Amino acid sequence: MSTAGHRTLDNPTDAQLHDLLAELDYREPQLVVERPGSPAAEQYLRVEMDRRIDPDDGRGYIVEYAGGPGMRFRASVRDTARWGTPHSPAFELMAKTVQDWAFQRYGWHDAMMWERIGTER
Repeated sequence: MSTAGHRTLDNPTDAQLHDLLAELDYREPQLVVERPGSPAAEQYLRVEMDRRIDPDDGRGYIVEYAGGPGMRFRASVRDTARWGTPHSPAFELMAKTVQDWAFQRYGWHDAMMWERIGTER
């Protein structure tokens, strides 16, 4: 797993992954999670803050994953929880989706609406 600032963490726990996701901000706007033992281009998930949303209007996240060669998908989620508030439904949904993907939990993709996108990373 790596951040936009090139911090890496091997084999994170659920709590460590949640904490890294909670640190997403305008200085560290994205996080990439890769599955061990898989070619990076084939098995990764990237989370990015939706910087088009004013922090006073809410939070938003864009989640992208590759499910194999040529299979990339994207979903987004947003809410009206201002930055600095203790609870964000968008953050919690995104974090659970990322954690479930990272640990290959059944049904991880069911909570978000995914659309197929191009093949480049």
